[in-house]
Amino acid sequence: MPLIIEKNPGGKLLATHPLSRKKEQLIKNSDHSRDKSKGIQAYMETIKASFDDQKKIQLFLEEVEKRYPRYMRDQLQILSRAVKNFEPFTEFALEICIKQTLWSANDFHDVVRHLARTQEQESIIPSTDMPIVEMSSTYYK
Repeated sequence: MPLIIEKNPGGKLLATHPLSRKKEQLIKNSDHSRDKSKGIQAYMETIKASFDDQKKIQLFLEEVEKRYPRYMRDQLQILSRAVKNFEPFTEFALEICIKQTLWSANDFHDVVRHLARTQEQESIIPSTDMPIVEMSSTYYK
């Protein structure tokens, strides 16, 4: 038997949720966590403002929307997080996604995260400009 949530008793149905027999299990519709404060077009404009090359981001967003029209808000949320968390790498990631025809926010996120990790590793590895000092070792028997 599901949990039925109505605006008023016997009134407009707001939501239904399955009941769990387990204790303290959160039952939540994924729709409840979505940011509904912005319309899709306004959200797209916010994302586009984060990029320098407006033609490329417009192309990318159009391709994503063609493939995932029903989940466009989710795609935009993933893009927004990627832009916020990996800002210095977003332009290059966008170029890679377009060249490789990777048309999803998850692909973009994976590319931008890879670029950030690669950059992080390069900064840890010492430069080859440093002189290499040969060390001799003595072996004991």
